[in-house]
Formats: sequence, C-alpha cells, structure tokens
Amino acid sequence: MAFISNLTIQINSTRNETNDTLQSQGLKWISLIILLGILFFNLLVVVLLISRNHKSRLRFFVINLAIADFCVGVFFVLPETLFNWFHVPWNLYVCYIYYVYFSMVPFYVSTYAIVVMSIDRAYVIVRPLAAASKGRRYRYGLALSSWVIGCILAIPYGVFGTYSEEEVYCMHSSPSL
Repeated sequence: MAFISNLTIQINSTRNETNDTLQSQGLKWISLIILLGILFFNLLVVVLLISRNHKSRLRFFVINLAIADFCVGVFFVLPETLFNWFHVPWNLYVCYIYYVYFSMVPFYVSTYAIVVMSIDRAYVIVRPLAAASKGRRYRYGLALSSWVIGCILAIPYGVFGTYSEEEVYCMHSSPSL
C-alpha cells in the first residue's frame, strides 16, 4: 500500500514538472510577443508624432513621453525577456549598467514626463498670455528636467543591484535594515 501511494506521488510530480515546463515555454513566447508589441507600437507612435508638420507644445511633451515609454521596452522588457526567459548569460557590466540602472530610468522619466506635461498645461491655463511667449528653452528645460530627475532617482537601483556569476542572475535588490 505504501508503495502504491509513493508511486502515485511520483507520477503526479512528473505531471507537475511537465506542466511547469509547458507553462514556462508559453510565458517565454508571450513575453517575446509583448516585447515586440511594446517596441513596435511605441516606435510607431514616435514616428507618427515626429513626421507631422504641426508642431505644438503638447505634441512636444507627448513625443517626450512616447520616447520614455519606448525606452521602457528597450531597457527593461528586452533584457528581462532575453536573460530571464531565454537564459542568455548575464555579464557583470550588462547587469549593473544596462539592466539594474538603465531599466529604472525610463520608469521615472515616464512618470515625470506626465508630471511635466501637467505643469505645462496648468501654466497654460493659469497664465495663457505668458505661456504663449514661452519658447523652446522653456519646453526643453521641462523635458530635460524629467530626464535628469529620472537619472538621479535611479542611482540607488544601480548601487544596490545584485549579480551572481555562479548562478548567473542579475536582479534589483534593496538594502536590508
């Protein structure tokens, strides 16, 4: 009787391992499709926004946001897909510079691009005549501030990243208190 129950457990564990392998392969290809979708559609938005001749302040900020979202696909989703799902080995420099630091910059930039766009819209509503006289320097300064703030706020992620050469993994980690 004990032999039969052990045999049953062994058969069930073999089925679970097969299901886990199939699930892993399915997630691999789904993540690849998501990656391609993010890259293609964000690039399409950037190209469509840049190709039109009608230049406006809001279009400038939307282009900035679209570029930040495209960078999320390039710097976060791409290495996540390649290294974690398709088991491409990590390199020390690729881990710390490309994945741990630069994968967080576009998240902050994307968030602050929305904030900067809201600041600009509020300024246009509150002071419409003064806003009409503001030129490129104002717009570029606001957009650049979102990129600078994003680069500064992502520094702790670059400092506290974890890379293991033996187990070949790279991940974001935070210090324990």
